[in-house]
Amino acid sequence: MNLSINEIDLIVREVMARLSRTPEEDAPACSTPTAASETTPVRDDQTLVITDRVVSMADLNGSLGRVRRVVVPPGAVVTPAVRDLLQDRSIALQYDTPGASALLGGCSKLTVVAALTSFNPASLVEALCGDGLAAVAETSKCLIETTDRLAESLLKKPDALAVILTPHVAAAVCLANRLPSLRAVSASDAESAVDAARSVGANVLVVCPKRKTPFQLQRIVGRFAASGPYDCPESLRDRLGSVKNNFPN
Repeated sequence: MNLSINEIDLIVREVMARLSRTPEEDAPACSTPTAASETTPVRDDQTLVITDRVVSMADLNGSLGRVRRVVVPPGAVVTPAVRDLLQDRSIALQYDTPGASALLGGCSKLTVVAALTSFNPASLVEALCGDGLAAVAETSKCLIETTDRLAESLLKKPDALAVILTPHVAAAVCLANRLPSLRAVSASDAESAVDAARSVGANVLVVCPKRKTPFQLQRIVGRFAASGPYDCPESLRDRLGSVKNNFPN
């Protein structure tokens, strides 16, 4: 029997839904009617918020339109068909965190992007938000698309910062530093992250998440975010300039 991609997608969704169902969800339905769909758009028409724990093609419901970002719950299972579709359309996949919905208008201080890695940034960002940092999480399959998108985003938010979590550290740093609104450094611990950022006035930190505990990553990213924003030292400003000089007044 040959199944289409959509049919496989629906099967995956049903299996995951059954595996994740709680005893309360197995109880007989009450008389109160439920909403036909749990997909809820937020106020700007470029963001689509999906509250299902398993995200399939059916959740998109042909409603991508002008959407540039799809937001899903922390730890949500996103089927391969959905990931491929979003990648083909250059639509960012973002994991929601407590209070993040209020930040979707573009005022978050920190963007954490997991690029070309299986690492899920949702729990890290949730912990950072718990520490009082305004952060959002995204995933990406392309470093070029990641740095281009961050360059556009940070151009609109001069005091914002970004972290790229990827095993391809050198490539990410090099790509970011070719864009005028980005200045990137890399680090393997919290102290060196802050020192490196201060030394050149960086607004992007690149970290390899491999062989690091959740606490180590939280400390590295948290210290980098809490100590910023950073400006280029005066002694280097004539040669390096400041990324803030590239922001519109």
